[in-house]
Amino acid sequence: MNKSVRKILGNTFLSATALCWMSCDSSSSSSPVSIPDEIPTSSSDLPASSSSVTESSPSTESSSDAESSSSIGKISDSKDFIDIDEELSKLTPPDTTGLRGQCISEQQHCETIENYNAYFNDAWQVEVIAREKRDSILKDSATFSSYKLKCYKDLIEQAMAPVYGVSWCSNPNREKNTDETCETEGQIRIDEEYLKALHDNYNTKRTNYQRIFENINEKAKECEDRESNI
Repeated sequence: MNKSVRKILGNTFLSATALCWMSCDSSSSSSPVSIPDEIPTSSSDLPASSSSVTESSPSTESSSDAESSSSIGKISDSKDFIDIDEELSKLTPPDTTGLRGQCISEQQHCETIENYNAYFNDAWQVEVIAREKRDSILKDSATFSSYKLKCYKDLIEQAMAPVYGVSWCSNPNREKNTDETCETEGQIRIDEEYLKALHDNYNTKRTNYQRIFENINEKAKECEDRESNI
């Protein structure tokens, strides 16, 4: 009898114990998860991770500084060695106002119309202009390599006088048409042919200047291109 009572009480105790454990498991599984009061809303609120931290790279020179340093001793790409338009603007068209009928020497009349040494004279004047420009650039020769110094010194060729005969106007045996109405012997009055020659010679000068300057500019560009390839 006593054994049966103890067995019943033991089973009752085990059942109660099992119910208590089940109750504890159920309450722990259904309890809400705690949420922090403040939630980060931006990347600045998050802690820095090792992957987001980078070493600062060494500072590099600005594009303007780089351009400035690379252009030392170099003709700007945006400009030619000689500004041809500027030089041509300095040429003055002939003023023929009131010239018609005036007396001038027959020799001057002949040479103006023939314009024999035009190219030589124009080439010599262009040479003077180009030499002045070159010398102003070469003042700071420390920024030029030995190659570029020689290239620019050889840039301008000396204008040579024509070697293909002499002017017709210098022929002493040629026929001279003088005007006896002029006060001085050997003179001739300015006519339409002479006035036209003045304008033609001016246009010829502009053409010669442009062609010779273009040739010099092309050689200056070759100096720069070859320098960059050395």
